[in-house]
Amino acid sequence: MSKKAIKYTPVYNRKKRLNKDGNGLVQIEALKDAARVYFSTGIYVKPIYWDSARLQIVKHNDSYNLNNRIIQFIEQCKDIEHKRNRTNPEFSVYDLKQAIENAAAGESFTVFALALIEKQKNLSEATAVKYKKAITTFGEFAKHNDSFVQLSNKLIDEFDYYLIDRGLIPSTRKLYFKTLSKYARLAVRHGLLEHNKNPFPDKKIVAEKTTRYSLTDAELQQLEALQFSPAQYHLEVIRDLFLMQCYTGLRFSDASRLSKGHIHKTNEGLEIRMISEKENKTVSLPLAYLFRDKCKQSRPERLIKKYWRNDNKPLFLSMKPQKTTNANNQYVNRQLKDIQVMAGVQTTLTNHVGRHTFATYLVWRVPLPVVQELLQHSKVETTMIYIHVGTDKVKEHLKRITDWI
Repeated sequence: MSKKAIKYTPVYNRKKRLNKDGNGLVQIEALKDAARVYFSTGIYVKPIYWDSARLQIVKHNDSYNLNNRIIQFIEQCKDIEHKRNRTNPEFSVYDLKQAIENAAAGESFTVFALALIEKQKNLSEATAVKYKKAITTFGEFAKHNDSFVQLSNKLIDEFDYYLIDRGLIPSTRKLYFKTLSKYARLAVRHGLLEHNKNPFPDKKIVAEKTTRYSLTDAELQQLEALQFSPAQYHLEVIRDLFLMQCYTGLRFSDASRLSKGHIHKTNEGLEIRMISEKENKTVSLPLAYLFRDKCKQSRPERLIKKYWRNDNKPLFLSMKPQKTTNANNQYVNRQLKDIQVMAGVQTTLTNHVGRHTFATYLVWRVPLPVVQELLQHSKVETTMIYIHVGTDKVKEHLKRITDWI
């Protein structure tokens, strides 16, 4: 009678064959008594991200979540082995393979959701990372007690307490539960979870009201007037990318990939036409009419011409010193803090502030449905958030009334 435990080892690109994207598959080797079987983790990465000595993914922008998935898969195998060993001391790797094959696809909610995210090629990289973070956090909390039959209101409430103990604010907790609910609904659609046993829709998180900050006219002018040395060219590019968001309302994910292919010449001037990465909606912005200066020249058009390039690379490419790759949202936000100090601006600069500045500026000047269309908001209520009524605005609009009774 063999009491030897199965040995589990991550294996990369075992068949020495990369897929068409240049990625290799990560598998788990299960070895016992000279017999071995291999299980797919569903994870594909390029060779440069695999550390053959440490047997893990490194230097990948999602290393943490991917390595967690590998660990969770191994723990799931060990859990099956432990339970089956009680009744079958001779439990072999072939028995393990059969047990996994016999298990319902996606028996673990966490494993099901992470595998589905990996297959959803339409998700942006930032959205996929955000979804994986929520799912992985739930998996870490549940500790393999997350099979579909174990999902309950009690487990969901305990997960919320877990998030609170970790210091997560209501809006972040709400985002986590929104993600979990999304993949629970997909599990129902896949027949893995009964509709009336889905506990996530019952969980309500009331998010705190957040203030959307925007630049004043004076602060915008301070940023426009800011001068940079040749060594600070990357900061100048980031400042101009931020200004482009102020002038157009584009999200960072769209403004940072703006290229020649998105710019169209019309009889009236330049126009941006692109599909927004977040909403997957068509964006059409007539730049000639946006943020015109005293000489009736469009400021966003001026930026387009300043960074124009004849290839299809992003216009705002040189956002890092001596780098030719795009910088991410977090990097740009860090640099914006330095630019804020240099310009003497009081409002904390982030990429979101650029879009909020555009919305706040326009919401008082054009009809609300027009602003809604420019921002690609599905609901006008979302656009109305930008209507900040201060004392100065009240006085300004009251002064315009000339026909009091």
